[in-house]
Amino acid sequence: MGGLVIFFLFLAGVMVFTIVIANNVLRKRDVDQLKDLVSGRTSARVGASAASSSLMKAEVATKRDQMARLVLGRDLNQKLRDLIEQAGMDWDPARTMLGALLLAVVGFNLFWDVVPRGQAIAVIGVIAGG
Repeated sequence: MGGLVIFFLFLAGVMVFTIVIANNVLRKRDVDQLKDLVSGRTSARVGASAASSSLMKAEVATKRDQMARLVLGRDLNQKLRDLIEQAGMDWDPARTMLGALLLAVVGFNLFWDVVPRGQAIAVIGVIAGG
């Protein structure tokens, strides 16, 4: 049992050490990139194309975005963003949709718990649904 505890402590130490080293390396790389960006220099890296060194990059559509457009319609995210901006609010459309979904689930569960079950509710459901 003691050997297992020592193994897990060793494993946790290795994980912490790896995270610290990776964090330092990534931070140094980010600082170097920011210095190059602010100074206006572009570093000539092996295999880097001219397009990758430009400041403005074209947005690449991912499969997730393509699926959302297929299911939800064209540019629903942009339409929601425009409507939210017209309302004068600084909200993210994704968080707005998530909040609406959570409120819908809470409302459904509240309705499910509060409304009595039986034939009366079945009749109301049939009338409302059909």
